[in-house]
Amino acid sequence: MLLPNTGRGASPAAIREFAALAEDAGVDSLWVGDHIALSGAQETEYPYADSHDASYEVPAQLPFLEAFTSLGFAAAVTSRCRLGLGVGILPYRHPLMWAKLAGTVQVLSEGRFDFGVGTGWMREEFDALGADHARRGPVSNATLGVLAALRNSSDGLFSFHGDGFDIREMGVYPSIRDPAPPPIWVGGNVRAAATRAARYGDVWFPHIYGMSPEVLGCRLRELQEEAVSFGRDVTLRAGVFSPLRLASDVTGDPWSTGTISGPPSYVADLLMRYRAAGIEHITLTFGGSPTRRIAVIEEVLDQFSG
Repeated sequence: MLLPNTGRGASPAAIREFAALAEDAGVDSLWVGDHIALSGAQETEYPYADSHDASYEVPAQLPFLEAFTSLGFAAAVTSRCRLGLGVGILPYRHPLMWAKLAGTVQVLSEGRFDFGVGTGWMREEFDALGADHARRGPVSNATLGVLAALRNSSDGLFSFHGDGFDIREMGVYPSIRDPAPPPIWVGGNVRAAATRAARYGDVWFPHIYGMSPEVLGCRLRELQEEAVSFGRDVTLRAGVFSPLRLASDVTGDPWSTGTISGPPSYVADLLMRYRAAGIEHITLTFGGSPTRRIAVIEEVLDQFSG
């Protein structure tokens, strides 16, 4: 589930209350998104919605608390839930900054951090930050290459030369090696994103749009084989991200609409279909006060106890 770090209700009190309620309800993990600035005149279409209005769901004029600061705060008010970044936009920060931020949250959460990464999509945000939207894929791959070199370093000092980076015997402490490397969740639905997950990731983390249980399960098995072809000793896993709207009737398949919409029984059955396809994790996002959000998820969880 997403923490309430965006929108009118974003506040320390809301995060604290929601985190406590989520832990009591048995929620597995809490996530935040990553945007630095949002466009008030967005022309870039949001890629994960079948809608005539393809604007981003958070208006530019509303609060969007910084991702790592929010996760650090959440780490201090939780003890069990994993804390996820879903997903960090790699071209927006230098690899050493990524390493420092991720390592810090991993330490503050005592090893509960899930490090979600992606290439980003909103051209207006790239332009405002001076980042190259056209090269976001290669820049993301290069950044993950630097982070892999740091993760695999024997003593914490590492060097990396190439892809625009010249790093010589540098140490980043706390690092993404300590106390243990956080799993890297690679977001994105396109083929390049899936290959990025196979090469660098521990978990492939696409949006539900275009990803039925059968399609996602089949692609996961292909990517597991692809990871082996890259010489990696890892069993790639998969999660899926989806907005949720409880309704009296089902209003279309979520892989066609981009949103799970229907009664709690339908939502529970759908989650079981993803689980049967080998998908271990689903992150759901929906609005409302902390108590309303928990009430929604408990309506779904109650379907599994009947």
